[in-house]
Amino acid sequence: MAVVTESSYPYDAGAGTAVSEELWRAMAKLWLPSGVIGSSTRDVNDLSLKATLGSGGAGGIFQLPAGEAYVAGIKYTNDATLNKTASANTNTQPRIDRLALKLDTTANTCSAVIVEGTPAASPVSPTLPDTSAVIHLPLFRATCPGSASAQNYSGLVDERLFVGRRSYIGPSSAAGVAGVGGFQHGDEWIQTDTRDRLLRLNGTWVGGRDRIWTAVPGNTTGTEPISAGASKTYGSITIPAQLYAYQVTFDCHIQVSGLDPGSYAEVKIREDDATAGTVRAEGSGPCVAGLDAVIALPGTKPVTVAAGVAKTWYLRVFAADSGFFSWTTLDNWFTAKTFPVW
Repeated sequence: MAVVTESSYPYDAGAGTAVSEELWRAMAKLWLPSGVIGSSTRDVNDLSLKATLGSGGAGGIFQLPAGEAYVAGIKYTNDATLNKTASANTNTQPRIDRLALKLDTTANTCSAVIVEGTPAASPVSPTLPDTSAVIHLPLFRATCPGSASAQNYSGLVDERLFVGRRSYIGPSSAAGVAGVGGFQHGDEWIQTDTRDRLLRLNGTWVGGRDRIWTAVPGNTTGTEPISAGASKTYGSITIPAQLYAYQVTFDCHIQVSGLDPGSYAEVKIREDDATAGTVRAEGSGPCVAGLDAVIALPGTKPVTVAAGVAKTWYLRVFAADSGFFSWTTLDNWFTAKTFPVW
């Protein structure tokens, strides 16, 4: 019978007090993925380990400012600007170099290094030479020119990945997030009142899901007469200002009764004003002897709405001669579907 061994750690007494570096990293790397520990926004504007090039890229120098990172369960800190200089490119072709943090679990070190690429007419970024004992965390890359040019870096590209992501669950009102620190890149906000899910990307909010909005009809029972050549509003949909841009499409079904054979009815979806607003979609249907005029608009052309803008859309019903429609939503309806713009 196989021998089963159970273990657990760390403890302040007993077998679990002797925790090796290997065991500690095996546990600690599960707490967070490797990445830079952001000091503010956790995006390209975050200053933590935000490298720049030496004056004009002179000398092939990456200038790495203060910051912190988490690399495979190991905490890294740089408390002042550190200059890292690449070797001169003796080839006539350019190369791409990468600045990274190198964790060496055998040497017990974690430090900034430059991984130099291979010169080529169209150089590519070098693969970071990871092994079972060496792990790299990429920070930046830049291009080093061929030997015929001054050895100055150019084309700095940010490759940082940031650790940490907060998920805030609360109402959409400003008061609901009072006291919560500034949202950062990658954070999530689940709004308890709107049931919306937002993501913070590069300093702005983007919606996390599609939504369905149903019209508020003018009535709930009975019928509504329409005079010949006149229009009536069946219902409206109001979407309050959202924190993100979105596209909206509409679906509607209207059945107009009592029309003379050969007559017709039509619908128009107007924006912001029931009678004079911009028409965003329209359609018509004929009245055939013994049948009602039916107009259906399935999935209209998308309309884009900017973040922070409230909108109302009205479904207007027109009859060429006297008729009526029912208020019941079994016969008629008007809905909108919104899609976040990323």
